Amino acid sequence: MRLCILIAVPITSGHYGITKSQINSTIACRILGQFLYVMILAGVAVWFGMDGGALAILLFVLLLFFTIGSMTTYRMLDVRLDIIHQRNVFRYWTKYRVTTPSVAFTWVFICFEIVVFYFVPLLNLFLVKNISSALVFGIFGLFSALRHYLNAQTLLEEIGPNHFSHLHQHSESAEWKKKQRFYQIAEIGADNARWFWIYTFVAFVVFFVFVVLLAAYDSKTGAVTEENYGFYPDILHLMSDFEYEPQPYLPYPTCALKKGLNGVTFDTSGLSNFAFLAGIAYAYENQTQTYLNQWFGVNNVINDVDTVNEFKRVQALGRGVFSNSAVAYRLFTFADKESVLSIRGTSTVWDLMSDAQLWLSATLFQALRVVLPLGNLFTPILHHTVKYVSFLESSNIEKVAFYKETADFVRYLKARGYNVLVTGHSLGGGLALITGSQTGIPAIGMSAPNSMLSRDTFDPPLTVEQLDTLTFNVVPARDIIPMVDDKARLYQNINCTAPDNEFPDCHSITRTLCEIQYSCGSGDRPVPCECVIDYNYPEPIYTGNGTSERNFTQVCLDAMGDK
Repeated sequence: MRLCILIAVPITSGHYGITKSQINSTIACRILGQFLYVMILAGVAVWFGMDGGALAILLFVLLLFFTIGSMTTYRMLDVRLDIIHQRNVFRYWTKYRVTTPSVAFTWVFICFEIVVFYFVPLLNLFLVKNISSALVFGIFGLFSALRHYLNAQTLLEEIGPNHFSHLHQHSESAEWKKKQRFYQIAEIGADNARWFWIYTFVAFVVFFVFVVLLAAYDSKTGAVTEENYGFYPDILHLMSDFEYEPQPYLPYPTCALKKGLNGVTFDTSGLSNFAFLAGIAYAYENQTQTYLNQWFGVNNVINDVDTVNEFKRVQALGRGVFSNSAVAYRLFTFADKESVLSIRGTSTVWDLMSDAQLWLSATLFQALRVVLPLGNLFTPILHHTVKYVSFLESSNIEKVAFYKETADFVRYLKARGYNVLVTGHSLGGGLALITGSQTGIPAIGMSAPNSMLSRDTFDPPLTVEQLDTLTFNVVPARDIIPMVDDKARLYQNINCTAPDNEFPDCHSITRTLCEIQYSCGSGDRPVPCECVIDYNYPEPIYTGNGTSERNFTQVCLDAMGDK
């Protein structure tokens, strides 16, 4: 173990000199590589249909890339001229040994690595009685340890690659290949990895600064009042007298979902009811009751603002119904105190920064599992690892543990005789799954992040049985958010009709509602205009009492005020 400064100048003549073929091929590869990068970025721009600010950012990245690449290519051209003119340039390495650890310290460090990264995971696999995975991990871990501690690149750095590179008379091609091989062994290893992580770190810093600035700008915009901050006007335009009939192919088996509620309002179109209730959690307060009347009938379901206000006043958990808290929720009450608690998902950038902390550890370990060979072997112990890592950030995670407020609200309602279910979309759906598991009530998430890997990081922790029996998640195709964490037993995959280059739109709760209605049938519920106008679903059939059939698109455009 040492820190050394390595200074290298290319050799342009002599026995170890770089040949014309080598420098020419290097320059050609460099130019072709730059061209390939440009084509990839151009393809990304076309695929996403970038314009405006996004295109300007891409052009800036291209300009920066060309500047750096051109400097490197220019230096290569200088080397080429040195070779052509037979200029004598010599290479020298200067190594400064800054520190040399003692033998005892080296052995302690090696033993620490072996215990933490080998024996601890191996012991956990045996403790969970996953014997087959433990044996595979043990064997592969042993070979990986040998490869790590008997590293050829480290040995070559100690004694120098030229110790082995005394070459006799060979053809230029053979000499080139042998030198290239030594270069790959001795030079590519740690240096490239170091720069990779430096660039990665810088990219994360830039992204974080961008998000913070965007959040600050978002919180200062004067377009909405504090009362409506994080909510949206006119999120749905519902049309009665039109209906989607169930599709002739096999429908989703959960179309008639009515788990936990026995009222007549949930006898049909159960899954679409939950999608609707999760969606209107984003609506302006003064429009919410109108949506409920259109969907369920006049005053069949009440937006119970008073109960929410009373709970917040008693528990002193907020400054009022509408605050800048990252958690916002509404209580929809049916007859006989049957209720659905709907938790709003991420609506502002601050919401995203706050809620994402709950699933950050699980997401990182999911990514690690993907890149590791046979990474799925670690799944039985990953939830322990996520717990240990989250413990280091426990104070910060405690500040964004908004599920505690919603769980307290459910307990508050149950103590007053309410029969409650909980639902939500996006990260609000994730909070709903946690809340339902902790309070023992059914929870239906729409595009929600899951909780199987992160179950031990919550307070109180969740169990596999709770997640498998109390939670249900609707997962649209190509939606990134419900890919976070591992899914529990109950979930429903649904189709997403968005174009491939518009996959973020698969996360839209309105698109999810349209997909459910189109595939399962809308029954006696109204059909959102957005299904046809925005998402290009076929027009529903007219079921009204008029003498002539009405055009759904024209009716919607008239209602939405479009010409």
